[in-house]
Parts: sequence; C-alpha cells; structure tokens
Amino acid sequence: DGGDDGECGGEDHGAAAAPLPAPPAPSGLGAVERQSKPLQEPRTSGLTSCGGATDRYLWSQSKTDVTAHFRVPQGTRAKQVHLSLTADHIKVVIDPLGVHAEGAFPHAVVPPAESDDVDWELVDAPDAPGERLLRVGLAKDSPEGIVVWWDSLLRGDPTVDVTRFEGRDLAKASSMDASWKEAHDLFRQRVKERTPVVIDATEI
Repeated sequence: DGGDDGECGGEDHGAAAAPLPAPPAPSGLGAVERQSKPLQEPRTSGLTSCGGATDRYLWSQSKTDVTAHFRVPQGTRAKQVHLSLTADHIKVVIDPLGVHAEGAFPHAVVPPAESDDVDWELVDAPDAPGERLLRVGLAKDSPEGIVVWWDSLLRGDPTVDVTRFEGRDLAKASSMDASWKEAHDLFRQRVKERTPVVIDATEI
C-alpha cells in the first residue's frame, strides 16, 4: 500500500507520533461538507508515505497507486460499509449514519467494472487500539510512461508539496524540457533561414 521512501526521495512525510483522538461519529452530510483539516503529526508514517493526513483520513501513494485510509467510528462492521467509485469520484456510506466521506480526485483513477466493485477492507489502526480504518486501494490512470504525483487525495483538501519527493524525476523533466526547447528553437531558426524555392507552374 502506498509508495516506498525511495520513490519519495527518501524523506519521511509523516513521522510517528502519539495516537490521535478517535474521530467523532459523522452525522449525515454535515460530516462531508466541512473541509478536512491537515494534521501535522499523523499517527504513522507508513500510511502517509508520499501523501499526508487530515482529520478524516490518511493517504499514501506510489508511482502507480494511491491508498486511502478513512477513519471510521469504532465498532464499524463490513456489512455497514458501502462504497461507490468512478474515475474521478468516491463516496463512502456507513449504515445507519449515511454519507461518511465523499469527494472528487485531483487526477483520474482506473474505475472498477461496476461502481460498487471496489477494493476495500476494514483494518485496525496502528498504535491506536480499538480504532478502525477503511482501506481503499486505487490505481492511477496516468498516461503511459508518465508518473503523476498527487498533491492531495480529494480536491479542496489540504495539499502536500510534491516537489519534496519527486527529486530526480523533476530534474529529468526539467532537462527534457530544456532539450526540447533547444531543438524546437533550432528548428524554427532553420525554417526562418531557408530560402524559398520558386517554381514556374507553366513548366509543369
């Protein structure tokens, strides 16, 4: 789940800290409409590798995947959880509370064959006995050969600075951009210097 530190330039984006308070039980749409607040001390770095944490969830990513861990009320059972997922949107419903989390992704994911056929499971929260997390696995739908680092899990939520861990990819991209610009400028210069050839149409 999520990327390893090597893919993030070796930095730890979320050092281990004291357990956080258990999240309050959501109350209908009110729990979804409020904006997530960033947490400076996420519970464990393993769930925030190349990602981050808010008061509603923790998330991590690798070059190809994103993993979200939504905080759910204690005692939540699998039969109470209902997820729907499209290429750009996720909705989590927990019976009988209603909508627990909902939002749009900043980039596309590979959608399941059916919107409710999602890879998820309930897991125990590390270093927080009794707390449960809803783990959701997502596959990035990026152009072939292109690595897209997400700066947030959901649009409108707190972002992370991807330049901190993109490292060599940024340098490579910058070098490629410079090479492309140089070649393009050279081509334009040659076109400007080219002498037009006049053809006498009457001889054709």
